[in-house]
Amino acid sequence: GLESLAGRFELLQDGKIVEQGAFPIPACGPQEDVVFSIPLSVARFDSGSEWLLNLHLVTTSESLWAAAGHAVASEQLVITEAIYSVHRDADATEVRRSRRDGRTVFRGDGFEVSLNHETGRFENFVSGDEVIFERGPQFNAWCPPTDNDAGNRRWVMQNKYAPRWRRAGLNNLSCKVESVNIEGNMVTVRQLFSCTGGGFNVTVDATLSANGSIDFQYEIEPFGEAVLALPSLPKIGTQWVLPAGSESMTWYGKGPFHNYSDRNRGSRLGIYTKTVDEMYVDYPYPQEYGNMTQTRWASMTAVSGHGMRVTGAQPLEVSARRYTDANLTAAKHTHDL
Repeated sequence: GLESLAGRFELLQDGKIVEQGAFPIPACGPQEDVVFSIPLSVARFDSGSEWLLNLHLVTTSESLWAAAGHAVASEQLVITEAIYSVHRDADATEVRRSRRDGRTVFRGDGFEVSLNHETGRFENFVSGDEVIFERGPQFNAWCPPTDNDAGNRRWVMQNKYAPRWRRAGLNNLSCKVESVNIEGNMVTVRQLFSCTGGGFNVTVDATLSANGSIDFQYEIEPFGEAVLALPSLPKIGTQWVLPAGSESMTWYGKGPFHNYSDRNRGSRLGIYTKTVDEMYVDYPYPQEYGNMTQTRWASMTAVSGHGMRVTGAQPLEVSARRYTDANLTAAKHTHDL
């Protein structure tokens, strides 16, 4: 039976605990079903927030294997789901711009950022006297293979994902900027990422607001037999380069430990904060690590409190690392990092 357990709950509004308490557990014999009653009013669950309910069955006394209050079973229920804006309304105020050395410099209320026409990337976003990011989002289709992706690393198993990704050249994409068009506050960059027998056509629409926010819309089209015939892709996403000192990531999503779409049932939605070093996973053979799934928003900040925040029009997967993909892919031991 359940006589040795007590019920605990936490009610979360947009990831923050707003109420917690206990609930009674009725008597329940083997192979029986019971209904738990949680002392909450459903009238408070407005549709403008995401409401979550964490339920725990915890031990009531100390034992050889666990202290009192240890959770032996937990579940998270989504009462009302998160609302994702397909497109945020940009500030209609015109952002000032000028050309300088192959770059267009945009200026708004207390910020400045450059668009490098040669690479198609935003660079050196400065707010006040601080650099928020050094290089803005770059399309990325590679992640350092895991042990499961790679198989036996000494005798390469050709059917595994990683050898097939490498044969397609996804670890060595070359980028060509085909066009850059600027109209008012909107920048459209078309890029060709090519590899052995295929690649990706990428179109980025970036809308700048005078308050410093940038709205990115991506259209990604794979092409070529080498890419289209793959059973899966390592990743579809973007990478940013942040300045030294951007040490803290706070996110609203699955956590607190790293998790992946096929291994995240043990993680719960919430708001978590970790340093870049705390998110490192010390695999003996370096590989992909530190991913957080179902992320609603994530921020990276320095000690000063300044930083950047990213929100998605759909759940995102995010990570923050000291090491480049190329470094993690080439490293055979941790001392190679």
